[in-house]
Amino acid sequence: MQIIDGPRQVTCAELLPSQMRAMTSPLATRILRLLAARPNGMYPAAIAKELREEQQKIYYHCRRMVKERILIVDHVEDARGGIARSLALRAGAFAVRCSEYTPAARTLLVRPDHAAFLAPFVHDGELHATIVVGSPDPHGPQGARSRDVHYAVDLGLFLGSFLTTPAPQSVVLDTELREWNRNLIVVGGVVVNKAAERINTRSPIFYDTHARTFRGADGTVFDGETDGIIVKMPNPFARGKWILHIAGKHAAGTRAAMLALLTHFDDICGEAPKGRIVPRSVIVRGIDADSDGIVDTVRILNKA
Repeated sequence: MQIIDGPRQVTCAELLPSQMRAMTSPLATRILRLLAARPNGMYPAAIAKELREEQQKIYYHCRRMVKERILIVDHVEDARGGIARSLALRAGAFAVRCSEYTPAARTLLVRPDHAAFLAPFVHDGELHATIVVGSPDPHGPQGARSRDVHYAVDLGLFLGSFLTTPAPQSVVLDTELREWNRNLIVVGGVVVNKAAERINTRSPIFYDTHARTFRGADGTVFDGETDGIIVKMPNPFARGKWILHIAGKHAAGTRAAMLALLTHFDDICGEAPKGRIVPRSVIVRGIDADSDGIVDTVRILNKA
């Protein structure tokens, strides 16, 4: 059990009221404070010398607190034909429970900038979004097959680190998406994901299917084969709902975008006014640093 105070914590052991009596005397309290400062334990004789008290008194209180499981025997050594027991605190704090246990609600400490970027998709430890991935079967005008589906696993693990409540089934194929009146997290580009194709003309980062380039909000063109985008935008088909689009020119670009989200999250989040949900658009370029044919690092090209 832990007692948590903001970023600080201490181990805690539960005691019965009858056990607590062993630690209420002034001398017992002094022994506990001394042992708290000596996590490796102390022998009763050393405790007596440190506190300048008679050994008999120290042994009495130590025996009581060992019996009540407030102190534990840390280790044992032979000493002058006898046995010397080093004592240590069982925990850094002790508590008495006055009521029965109830189901626990996990609490996460999420940085304000992280929470602002994830809102409204994640709120109060719950997922409030549907993840849309491209179908691996041939579909669309070009009969494309998505090779981005497995990136939804990386995304799910990432989002799960911000959740305290298990999410219901939250992933659909683009060919199965019927309801747009919700928050959506779209994975994959316009060729392999019909949802991405539908929002493309409304997105601050437009993908030109003829030139095969991304065009930023300021008109800058990005034509790298491993370019990817992360766009957070209002859902143009549902008032009050939002879309997070993670995609690339090809599968390698989607990998780069997902890698950027996982490894450069602080940079992706940027700053957001407190209590407000704001759009975000980022263009990244994947780099094969070790020349094995797989994107393994990313560089952020543009943020808005």
